[in-house]
Amino acid sequence: MGDVTELMLDWEYEVKSYHVFDLVNQSTCTAYDCEFVALAQELGVPLVTADRQIQEQFPGIALSPDAFLSSRSN
Repeated sequence: MGDVTELMLDWEYEVKSYHVFDLVNQSTCTAYDCEFVALAQELGVPLVTADRQIQEQFPGIALSPDAFLSSRSN
């Protein structure tokens, strides 16, 4: 566990609460789910998730694993 914890150092991110709450207000997703959306938006990367609710509510950022892989092969 110590080795894993050490590997995670410098790879942790904190998202802004107001950003998460804005996303919660725009959707029916939980704050927990919206934290991942906010992080992806702040980092400028897609959110690869199997969660269909997130994919439907945030189509500009959330991709299924299949959609992500097909976008990478083009």
